[in-house]
Amino acid sequence: MKGSLTKPLIRILISRNGEVIMLGSKSNEGELVPLKLKNNITFNKVLWNGEGNNTVVVSQKVDGRTIVIGEGTGRDRVACPK
Repeated sequence: MKGSLTKPLIRILISRNGEVIMLGSKSNEGELVPLKLKNNITFNKVLWNGEGNNTVVVSQKVDGRTIVIGEGTGRDRVACPK
């Protein structure tokens, strides 16, 4: 299966509260839909460092030929102007 920058196969979202949501497509460059982990497993909550840099590591179990190219983005917390 193939995705693109504008239509990825998988997207992982981490909220400002550290909640993790994974979206995935069932077809090449298809619509992303919420994914559920099996056996009531849940993602660990991400604890953001509000005073410095944060590093997020994504890993997977590889089964057969797998090529993954990814990109990450984030936002800085800034003070609201008065």
